[in-house]
Amino acid sequence: MEQIDKPKFPKHLDHLNKTFLEELNYKLWVTKGARFKADERLTKKDELSSISISFLTAYLIIFGLIGVYQSATAPFIATNIINFGTTAGSILILIFSQLESAKCYKLEAHKYLVCALEISALYDQIRMRKTLIIENKNSDYEFCKEIDSKYNYLLNKYPNHKSVDYEMFMLEKCSFFPVSNFQKKWLPIKHYVKTSALYYGLIVIPPISLIIYYLIKW
Repeated sequence: MEQIDKPKFPKHLDHLNKTFLEELNYKLWVTKGARFKADERLTKKDELSSISISFLTAYLIIFGLIGVYQSATAPFIATNIINFGTTAGSILILIFSQLESAKCYKLEAHKYLVCALEISALYDQIRMRKTLIIENKNSDYEFCKEIDSKYNYLLNKYPNHKSVDYEMFMLEKCSFFPVSNFQKKWLPIKHYVKTSALYYGLIVIPPISLIIYYLIKW
């Protein structure tokens, strides 16, 4: 009686129980998905970075105008505080904008996008191959070898994506991954903290701080 081998890997790693063509198909699918998510993340950071710097610059101008238009007999904020605040704020905004500019979010996002598109082209070749009935195993071997070589070349050519990019892809395709209810709630928060929290904080905190100062003073 012939014994049937049991799968060595769990359901979400079922591609490892199959042929190398199936495994390669899975790796390309996951990598291109994560790279598309990396492009989305960095594009979002680039937009929020520009918006936050614009808001901070506007706040600095408004803060300086308070000293011009406030009452000299009953000033809302002491003149020396305004002078120090505008000078220190100008320096901090200059440093922050230079640091953000040096990160080149838009350029990095473009790299991930191009990488994802190139991997997607390889993935399409595998999908077309799987729809064809080819009995020549040597042909399958050469095909897999060629695709794997191109795939590894692309991995070395472009920067690796962050773990949060893979996690967001995993969350988007949660029917294919063992994603717990806790991860469904935690991963979006983690992504927000790593992508947007800083910039929204820079936009919201200055006016809120001024309102709190006004309430305490009066």
